[in-house]
Amino acid sequence: MIRNVVYALVAIALGRTLAVGASDEVECRWAALPPVIDGRLDDVAWREAQVVENFQAAWLPAGQRTPPTATQVRLLWDREFLYFAAEMADVDLFATVSEDDGALWTGDVFELFFKPAADRLGYYEFEFNPTNAKLDMFLPARDSGGYARHARDRKFHIETAVRLRGTLNQRDDTDGGWTVEGRIPWSDFEPTGGRPGAGDTWRHALCRYDYSVGLKEPALSSNAPLTKASFHRYEDYAPLRFVGAPQLVGGSAGARWSGSRLVGSPEAPSQYAVVRAFPQLTVKHPLAIEREPGTERMMLIENYEWQERRSVLKRFSARGDATEAETLLDRKEHFYSVTFHPRYAENGWLYLGSNGPGPEGKLHSRVERFTVDRQPPHRILEGSAQTVIAWDSNGHNGAGVAFGKEGMLYVTSGDGTSLSDLDNAGQDMASLRAKVLRLDVDGASPGQPYRVPADNPFVGIAGVRPETWAYGLRNPWRMSADAESGQIWVGQNGQDLRESAHLLTRGANYGWSAFEGTRPFLNGRLRGPAPFTPPTIEHTHSVFRSLTGGLVYRGARFPELVGAYVYGDYGTGRVWAAKHDGARLLWNRELVDTPLAIAGFGLSPEGELLIADHLGDALYRLERAPEKRETPAFPSRLSETGLFAATRELRPAAGVYPFVINAPAWHDGASAERHWAVPAVGMAEPDGPWKTWKLPDGTALAQTLSLPSRDGRPARRVETRVLLKQGNDWSAYSYVWDAAQTDATLAPTDGKRLTIDDREWLVPSRSDCLSCHSREANFALGLTNAQLNRETAVAGRTQNQIAAFIERGLVSGNPPGARAPRLVDPADASAPLAERARAYLATNCAHCHVPNGGGNATMNLTPWVRAEKQHLLDEAPLHGDFGLRDARLVAPGNPGRSVLPMRVAMRGAGQMPPVGTIAGDPAGVQLIYQWIQSLTPPP
Repeated sequence: MIRNVVYALVAIALGRTLAVGASDEVECRWAALPPVIDGRLDDVAWREAQVVENFQAAWLPAGQRTPPTATQVRLLWDREFLYFAAEMADVDLFATVSEDDGALWTGDVFELFFKPAADRLGYYEFEFNPTNAKLDMFLPARDSGGYARHARDRKFHIETAVRLRGTLNQRDDTDGGWTVEGRIPWSDFEPTGGRPGAGDTWRHALCRYDYSVGLKEPALSSNAPLTKASFHRYEDYAPLRFVGAPQLVGGSAGARWSGSRLVGSPEAPSQYAVVRAFPQLTVKHPLAIEREPGTERMMLIENYEWQERRSVLKRFSARGDATEAETLLDRKEHFYSVTFHPRYAENGWLYLGSNGPGPEGKLHSRVERFTVDRQPPHRILEGSAQTVIAWDSNGHNGAGVAFGKEGMLYVTSGDGTSLSDLDNAGQDMASLRAKVLRLDVDGASPGQPYRVPADNPFVGIAGVRPETWAYGLRNPWRMSADAESGQIWVGQNGQDLRESAHLLTRGANYGWSAFEGTRPFLNGRLRGPAPFTPPTIEHTHSVFRSLTGGLVYRGARFPELVGAYVYGDYGTGRVWAAKHDGARLLWNRELVDTPLAIAGFGLSPEGELLIADHLGDALYRLERAPEKRETPAFPSRLSETGLFAATRELRPAAGVYPFVINAPAWHDGASAERHWAVPAVGMAEPDGPWKTWKLPDGTALAQTLSLPSRDGRPARRVETRVLLKQGNDWSAYSYVWDAAQTDATLAPTDGKRLTIDDREWLVPSRSDCLSCHSREANFALGLTNAQLNRETAVAGRTQNQIAAFIERGLVSGNPPGARAPRLVDPADASAPLAERARAYLATNCAHCHVPNGGGNATMNLTPWVRAEKQHLLDEAPLHGDFGLRDARLVAPGNPGRSVLPMRVAMRGAGQMPPVGTIAGDPAGVQLIYQWIQSLTPPP
């Protein structure tokens, strides 16, 4: 009683109202300053919280509902966490369970129940006891197995602190009570959507078990008006509203953009879609998928822990409700492909293509044969591994395997390096590299476990490996054989500009490294004995970035695709199909543009298409697109997008914010105005100083480019480029300004060329935009801490730009400190020369020239990389020396031997950046030239 009076006096002193009715809405208020989790509750933040103390046993008759001891709870939230604090009077502290996820309810316990979504069954249970033990569960449904099934099936990341006012488990003394304070990261609520938005309402129950001497049974109480003695009756939970979003300078929360008009796409809707194939099956970095012949099981290669060279071969049921995959093989190497002997049902022979440690510590690719036991459970027999063929290879490894219609085993190999055919292997007929090999594995020859088929095209020719069926391949990625037509297709990863696929022909020379597709690549390279065979299918890098070979479709779901070769692209997610009658290509067209990182295709037991999404950790299937809802036409004019309240003045709409970057890129002499449209739900999440922010779905970014006039008139707006994130994928559009400068019109898909004041201007294609704004660069190139960390005018005062966005609740995290990294402006002559050059390369080049960025060079031009890791200084060029004597990418102290300034200066083949610009950057060339001159030459 005395304690309750003290609580009331404290509340009056703080000006807070404590009493909350049983069915009243509870407010979870914004924590401007996060509390320290120490169990003391003396932080300023807790003074702002609503106090909930209306605990009762609402299911009991009137007069019996008041619990014997009082409870007070406070809830707060911010961008990162949900905070809670519970103060409980308790005359007898009792708890015997001290391990996490134990039966905490057998002693004193405080519990939190949350049901975030009314339209989803899932809800959360969190329990805490005086020993500071925790129990945390996501329950997908009330009858889904409860504690026994779900107590340990997810990892939570809760931090708590407990303070006792008394002695634990001493039944003969009188205690004062206990306090628990904690925080739960919003990432733990991922199954129901994660962090709420301001104004969102969840359902909740704050609950308690109190075991005390003198009570016949534990006293149960809750702030929710429960009609039965069950804390799981979420239909009775009380509403919990999240209020008090972060404040702007000036006192109002940051507005959000409706985005209602910039929806959909101007392109004709696709007839196809991809959907999750096995939604209950957990997969990790799937690389290849093949049906196990004669069964309803699938073989799956997972290639994860890439730096550790670890891969796993798994098998699972192809039924849609598959939940688990059994591991057949787990090794410290890269698995690439798997296939089965034509008589697999009898002999159980499985062939695996891989790359890993070989003799003398070198890496090599190899094909191994394993025997799968013909008796259940059909595991790989121990000791059955036999190497069929192997070759040295350290990059562009090939190791694709497939059996042809005639029963021969076809094997791919790449040029064996990660560079521009550094070993000149592409046309080397004495090597096993850069080939398609053809082997008879049903026999053996002296010293090798296979025979060379007598009809191989180079049998008996001196200096040529007789296993060769075709050659001139750079990095073959996926080979498949069609049992009906006999067609064998090989996908081919290009280097600078081209991606291709080949309908395999006997004795063909596919040109690498004298050619890249149909494009001459390097002069002076070896030439094999056969004439050049152009690819059957070829794409430029504006459409494809990393082609993944596919297979010939023979299923029933898509009659129009029967006999067509279906293939895709790892970088853009596009799925295409081509029909070839054996003599000529009949048609080739895009089926669907997806957000997937397509690493491989497979066929279900029914013959339907499956896709391995390597970065998405999932398997998908191709389906008919659902009937399209009627949606407004995609805006054909900039004024229709909703981005600007007044297009002529470029005045942003509510929720659209201007921003400035430190190091602008070169746009053919144009200046840029940048705007960020922030959607109604979600926040941007920085990822270190240099990496691009993670942006919520519905984000739009606009960059308006203006050319200076030559006669003193105001600069003329030429183009507004828009990046739009929908369905967790990005698309790019350009709007071309009219002569009156009042509005802009949507440019064609393939872009266009303009003439403005006698100057030529390139409006890039939508594909060209996404060549730079790529998946590897995380699309939104300018939104990094290093680019945005600068002072700017906000609400009438100078403020750090990132801090201003954080105050508005648009960006998570903390404002940058005084020493936080930032790029300099390359045009700022007062900045250090080396910093200016680093910023220039970071903003103009690094989106491609990073690992896996598509730049096809070893250079890493991200600004945080040390010089020795850049592979730039005193490195020989791999893509042409432009006739320079003893050329280097950058020859320190000698610009005349350096390729880099030439790449920046030139326009046409070999220019950098390769797309989006048709005019040279004289100031940039001068900057790079001066920087190279300033470098100290090596001894």
